[in-house]
Amino acid sequence: MDDGTRRVEERWLCAGPDGMLGMGRTTDLAKGRTVFFEYLRVEARPDGLFYVAQPRGGPATEFRLVRLEAGRAVFENPAHDFPKRVVYARRADGGLTARVEGDAGSPGPAEEFRYRPAGSCPRETAAAAGARERAGRLSGDEEPPAPPR
Repeated sequence: MDDGTRRVEERWLCAGPDGMLGMGRTTDLAKGRTVFFEYLRVEARPDGLFYVAQPRGGPATEFRLVRLEAGRAVFENPAHDFPKRVVYARRADGGLTARVEGDAGSPGPAEEFRYRPAGSCPRETAAAAGARERAGRLSGDEEPPAPPR
């Protein structure tokens, strides 16, 4: 995403046997330098799928998958200050929109990032498909199981 003043990029490695690895970078175009970066993961665990962000390489913040619909994934962490929700949605043009949201008490406004494809991944390996099955990947409009109490 490039709005003329900054370029926001997000790159993901192809899915592995237990998740995905990614990174994000924001470049100030006027200054020609990186002003923000973060490490990203989507992890398949016995208790669900988690989006894990490490802004500036700092401590990890986890967001649990709470809804998976055709072309849309919603991850939430109500205890986090901002964002409380991370939403990824596939667009009709093949791009991906990422949105970070809070609530009325959050310190920042919602932000949306419109990405375009950068390349493709090879076909999924049997090991990655098996891991996804073992993790109980959701499909359709199913709700994930409630977290253990």
